[in-house]
Amino acid sequence: MKQSMLAVLVVGFLAADSPEGDLKQFQGTWVLVGGGDSPDSAESKEGARKADARLVVEGEKFTTTSAEMVTYKGTIKLDPTKTPKEYDSTYTDGRHLKGIYELDGDNLRLCFAASGRDRPTAFKAKQGDQIYLLVYKRDTNKP
Repeated sequence: MKQSMLAVLVVGFLAADSPEGDLKQFQGTWVLVGGGDSPDSAESKEGARKADARLVVEGEKFTTTSAEMVTYKGTIKLDPTKTPKEYDSTYTDGRHLKGIYELDGDNLRLCFAASGRDRPTAFKAKQGDQIYLLVYKRDTNKP
């Protein structure tokens, strides 16, 4: 009995850190709630609210919108075996961005570099460094 419980725990742990496990958690609609070098500030939260930006993930495809207008589409590849977890996004216009991500229930943090730049190694962004930090919350009103 103890061995079967241990096997279930190990399989569950491995599934959570597999590309398929994290990709499953990415699915759905995410609402931007903050960003920049201080994503928790009132100014950042107000800017995110006004932008009404959303990230919709379906399979490996994503769409970003702002005020209900589609702004970008592309595909995403995850690597949860790295620390911090990494992702690569390829946009339909050919741009390729490298980033890191953190999933915590209904919260998602993305930190990425401008096209052609090295992947960030920490969830930090400073004005002018071409590193961008975005904080999303799952939209529980949409699938």
